[in-house]
Amino acid sequence: MMALRKGFHDTRAWFSHEITVRDGAPYVIGEGGHWFIGDRIGATAPGDDTYTIRVDRVRELTLAWDRDQFPEWRPVIGDPTGNKDRGQRTLDMVSDLVAGVHELGVLA
Repeated sequence: MMALRKGFHDTRAWFSHEITVRDGAPYVIGEGGHWFIGDRIGATAPGDDTYTIRVDRVRELTLAWDRDQFPEWRPVIGDPTGNKDRGQRTLDMVSDLVAGVHELGVLA
């Protein structure tokens, strides 16, 4: 059974990656711009020598900057939780549930 699960995981059809984009070079990022969270965009994954353009929805979007560099957006394209094994995703959901119940004060 574990060998079957590993085979299914290794041959999955989804892919997620994170890229770095400067705002306005060449696209404006934001609700009034060219794309934002939930929009489908295409990009090549860093380190991909085949230069395959992967198209998926933007799941996360982080703006990062400091005094020495220009502001850069770091979108996560695709579902990063889809790369985890089903058992690992289940354990993560259970730990999030326990943490939420703990924050509500139900558990001591």
